[in-house]
Amino acid sequence: FILRRPHEGQGGGVKRVAVLPFENVGAPEDDYFADGIADEIRSKLTALPGVEVIARASSTPYKKTTKTPRQIADELGASYLLTATVRWQKAAGASRVHVIPELVEVAGSGAPRSKWQQSFDAALTDVFQVQSDIATRVAQSLGLALGAGQERRLSEKPTQNLAAYDAFLRGQAAQSQGNTTDPAVLRKTLESFEQAVALDPGFADAWAELSHTAASLYANGTPTP
Repeated sequence: FILRRPHEGQGGGVKRVAVLPFENVGAPEDDYFADGIADEIRSKLTALPGVEVIARASSTPYKKTTKTPRQIADELGASYLLTATVRWQKAAGASRVHVIPELVEVAGSGAPRSKWQQSFDAALTDVFQVQSDIATRVAQSLGLALGAGQERRLSEKPTQNLAAYDAFLRGQAAQSQGNTTDPAVLRKTLESFEQAVALDPGFADAWAELSHTAASLYANGTPTP
């Protein structure tokens, strides 16, 4: 699957990018956090004209893969792969996030080459800024000319509430790891999204996922009075 945006005249043609699952190098239970960062950056890149972003469902199977960048790019039909390592360093009142993304160009018959790489080290409260910065640097490395509207979209935050965002990511993780028609899994997922919107009633993405999950639960479960 490819998420498409119309090309609006940037030089060099449409860029086909696959955002691969980010590698969690912290505690194993923080896998969902690394996945969430990758998802948010993928969403931001999808909003840019001149970019075709391989959809999450096609990229996710490459989590912890042993395949080479060339093999992955050929299978996905992508010219660029965005990978990263993520570490959530937890400490009382001073948690930090370390992200090292790399944009790999796979073109022609030559060896894949690193187009851009940078280390980001920020307080957990700045995680949304890190996501925006990575998406912006990727766009610049792809040679995209960003207008004021695109820059504004890249800097948008899904919520101002980190606890709500954490609950949202946990809901997404439960959603992707379990049987999406199993009422028990759906109830667990629904609880996370309900927690997210309770913490931030203006969290639109969480409301959308809550609605989708509730509808799935109604369709696959036994309705109660």
